[in-house]
Amino acid sequence: MSSDVREDKDFPYQQTIQHLSERLAEAEEILQAISQHKVDAFVIGQTDHEQVYTLKGADHAYQVILETINEGAATVGTDGTLYYCNPAFAKLVAVPFADLVGSSLLGFVIEEDQPSYRALLAQGLASRSKGEVTIQSANGNLVPVLLSCSSLKLDGLDVVCLVATDLTEQKRQLEEKKMAERALIEVRSLLTQSQETERLVLARELHDGPLQEVIAMTFNLMLLAQSVTGAEQIAQINDLTSAVQKTARQLRLMAQTLRPPILAHLGLAAAVRAHLKQVQESREKPLLSFNSSGEIWQIPEETALALLRIVQQAVQNALQHAGAEKIEVTLRCENELMYLEIKDDGCGFMKPYNRIDYARDGHLGVVGMAERAEAIRGNLEISSSPDRGTLIQVTIPRPTNLAGSTLAGSTVE
Repeated sequence: MSSDVREDKDFPYQQTIQHLSERLAEAEEILQAISQHKVDAFVIGQTDHEQVYTLKGADHAYQVILETINEGAATVGTDGTLYYCNPAFAKLVAVPFADLVGSSLLGFVIEEDQPSYRALLAQGLASRSKGEVTIQSANGNLVPVLLSCSSLKLDGLDVVCLVATDLTEQKRQLEEKKMAERALIEVRSLLTQSQETERLVLARELHDGPLQEVIAMTFNLMLLAQSVTGAEQIAQINDLTSAVQKTARQLRLMAQTLRPPILAHLGLAAAVRAHLKQVQESREKPLLSFNSSGEIWQIPEETALALLRIVQQAVQNALQHAGAEKIEVTLRCENELMYLEIKDDGCGFMKPYNRIDYARDGHLGVVGMAERAEAIRGNLEISSSPDRGTLIQVTIPRPTNLAGSTLAGSTVE
């Protein structure tokens, strides 16, 4: 009897213990689910409403962003071990995420870029860094990437937060642009060559046709003057002879300008000097001068011709627009570069922003000079401002291969 009474008295306690045990098991199950990220939120019922508590935390939004952005993102330890990467990074190296974590990214960087990669990580660990390296993905593709690295504390560890931007499309577009520019330069060069060929033909026709006829007219007039006795008639014939001789000189200058024979025989310096002398003979001002110092390299005839054309155009521009008192042309070679300078003390002008603006402002001669410089791998720079004159400088590298070209560049003092 006493035993049954004791069991009846213990029964409520047993129920309580069992109920608490069940709740403890349920709580352990919930905590396990939370720790395994199987629970996003939980609800607590209150007297008048229910309260929802999220378990994703403040960094969940950033994790979602990393998982969805197109750039590859990863965290890397000081020893190069990868702790985390997003799907975009895994796709970049063509390796499943599960196989990447715990591996070293150094193995994906091509050998010649590995020192740069190590330097980027070291600098990123200290502060921030940015640079380009080439990654070889698991499928063998070479992928140029821009790495942006910055330091980060992760659970007390120093790590590098790394963002990789695929530059493949940008590189492709840049290469296409370079190819288009090279093609444009080649087309311009071919057009220039075609123009020079036409000028050569025209120069020969002028020399062998009209010039010879005018010279013959001069001799005929001189013979006619010997057979005439009247003073007035002789004076008229002499005047006519002078006019014809002037025409002959102009035709000869035109032919030599179209294709100066002195260029192939005596070189660029002699051709420039001869051109300036011919221009000076027809005017008193401005005063034209030519200076060359030191050794003038031998250069291909097409290069020398392009430089001579630039001199001719620059001098013509100065004569027409500058109102200069002096025009100085200088040719020199220094430090594997050849410099050609045309300087005047004229009115100068306000430089346009770019080449298109030069053309729109009517400076087509300047555009032509720049294109000729580009065709011979040179660079043309213009310094000018109102009332301060103009300096045109052309710089070309020293030729490395002169095979197959007539040389032009000897110095004639």
